[in-house]
Amino acid sequence: MPQNKAEERVLVVAPVGQDALSIAELLKEHGFSAEICHGPAECARCISENAGVLLMTEEVLRLPQLSDLLAALQAQPAWSELPLIVLTSGGESKFATLLDVLASAAGTITQLERPMRATTLWRSVDVALQARRRQYQVRDLIQARSKLAAIVEFSDDAIISKDLEGVITSWNRGAEQLFGYTAEEAIGKSVTMLIPPNRLDEEPSILERIHRGQRIVHYETVRRRKDGSLLEISLSVSPLRNERGEIIGAAKIARDISEQKRAEEALQRAQAELREHAAKLEKAVSERTADLRATNEHLETFVYSIAHDLRAPLRSMTGYAQLLMEDHAPTLQEDAQQMLKRIQTSSEFMDRLLLDLLAYGRTARAELELGPVETQRAWETALFQCATQIEQSRAKVETVPPLPIVRAHEGTLGQVLANLLSNALKFVGPGVQPQVRFGGEGENSQIRLWVEDNGIGIPREQQGRVFRVFERLHGPRYAGTGIGLSIVRKGVERMGGQVGLESTPGKGSRFWIELPRAA
Repeated sequence: MPQNKAEERVLVVAPVGQDALSIAELLKEHGFSAEICHGPAECARCISENAGVLLMTEEVLRLPQLSDLLAALQAQPAWSELPLIVLTSGGESKFATLLDVLASAAGTITQLERPMRATTLWRSVDVALQARRRQYQVRDLIQARSKLAAIVEFSDDAIISKDLEGVITSWNRGAEQLFGYTAEEAIGKSVTMLIPPNRLDEEPSILERIHRGQRIVHYETVRRRKDGSLLEISLSVSPLRNERGEIIGAAKIARDISEQKRAEEALQRAQAELREHAAKLEKAVSERTADLRATNEHLETFVYSIAHDLRAPLRSMTGYAQLLMEDHAPTLQEDAQQMLKRIQTSSEFMDRLLLDLLAYGRTARAELELGPVETQRAWETALFQCATQIEQSRAKVETVPPLPIVRAHEGTLGQVLANLLSNALKFVGPGVQPQVRFGGEGENSQIRLWVEDNGIGIPREQQGRVFRVFERLHGPRYAGTGIGLSIVRKGVERMGGQVGLESTPGKGSRFWIELPRAA
């Protein structure tokens, strides 16, 4: 089809009077693109830039530059025969010889005798343009085939065609590079020369599918090079048809996938090694975890046993110190009395520490049967345990309803909340009335219970330590053994939950626990 407006132009050459102008105006009235050329030389230049039709009067044949026009017509590419319309004066033309020369250069000439009807003229131009458009179609087809041939010839893939008997009919440079045969060596030979003996049964199956008009896409197989070496290829095969649509052969595209296959095999080996390593690592981790769990259980049992056994001699120590104070205080010097008070104070602290250790051991070792627990009841247990502390500190404790039902162990949850409440009441600044809020929230499968206070707060860099055993961040300023929050964490973990906190120094803390929602 025309590629630009110049290819649709009607070139008008008429040197006598107003013929050129009147012809051009007539053609424009009927929708044609008409361009007046002033002489054969200018017309030759326009033809070299391409045109649709050349319309001229016979008077042009007398002009001296006619040879330029003939040269331009003869220089046309093979697909081009520029339609030529010549307006003659009637009868046998005295320019018959020159017209024959023009015909041999242009290919075809349409002669119209003057005078003529305007309809005859513009219809003749229309017919000529239609013929010219068919020439453009041929040109486009030739160009497309040339591009396709270049693509095939210079493709890195091997592109081969064969007839229905499997005889090679074309062989590009990619095929030469891939298989090692030149085109002269391959064309006319059976394609089976590329197939290893153990794969010869593939070719009849491929030809049978081609006969049925089927395509084969990315068929992975093995082929043999000229030097006898084997290579893995991806093969695509399509039927070739003639102008009548009949299958006359097949086109094959072969791509070397040896590197890809080697990479895939290396990847598979690496993945297998990785899986093996992961399995070994998982086994080692499982064994180590089991060892650690057993060690922890032994340690917890040992601590529980030691705490239990130490309480008896500790009670004796505390009792004897009390008897000395009661029976012999008047006879003791003041410094001796102070020493006895220190013994009593230390003994009482040690007893609380042992009690906390026993509580921690029970939390770690007890068999817990989990089920639906009303948070309200567990919170009431905590309030009862901390009643004296609440009264002495004149604390304000607020419960934020509604309190959800969680999956837990009621006794353990009550102890956990009691420890959190006790800490909230204890860790406040001097002269500050404790204010504690308790609530719960959660929309999905997890419920978060929280205890919020107006206490002294915990710096961010120390927050990770508070749930460890024997961690006392504030030293002797606040009484305690450093085990209360460890019991909280152990108890919550035993119930399948987790703990955390949000705190700002001087502004209070919010300790939270997350437990599954009751089904």
